[in-house]
Amino acid sequence: MENKKEILLKLHRFLDDISKSGDVWTLENEVGFATTQSTIYSDSEGNPVNKLCFWGNKEEASQIKEVEWKEYQATSFPLGEFLEQWCVGIANEGFHVEINLDKNFVGYEIHPLELALIVIEKLKEVNASVPLQNYVSLQDFYDQIKSALN
Repeated sequence: MENKKEILLKLHRFLDDISKSGDVWTLENEVGFATTQSTIYSDSEGNPVNKLCFWGNKEEASQIKEVEWKEYQATSFPLGEFLEQWCVGIANEGFHVEINLDKNFVGYEIHPLELALIVIEKLKEVNASVPLQNYVSLQDFYDQIKSALN
């Protein structure tokens, strides 16, 4: 069992990887994307919340693929798309996100809009930017997410 510090390091490694590469990785097959269920959060009916799994690099995504999702392929997409389309869409579906899930099925679970805020803060910290389609700027996107969460 990994401790909280090791799990938090998964988030930091994810943030470092995506802020440098500008890409986010997931596992996909002809039916959909790699998902799992929360062991922490449940919906209003007491059922575990579903989570979509994402990794900061292809190597980590491929490691778990060999254990659980053999028929899936590691797929990447731009960070801007992840923020605007995936994080918002996943939140609207009531899903959470699992970051850097390892072969022991330990990762960092987070609400997708909270993750979007943390990613934007990391991008500001390293003075990086990503193109967005539906927002004037990262700050505009950040402000709208903050407003939605309050």
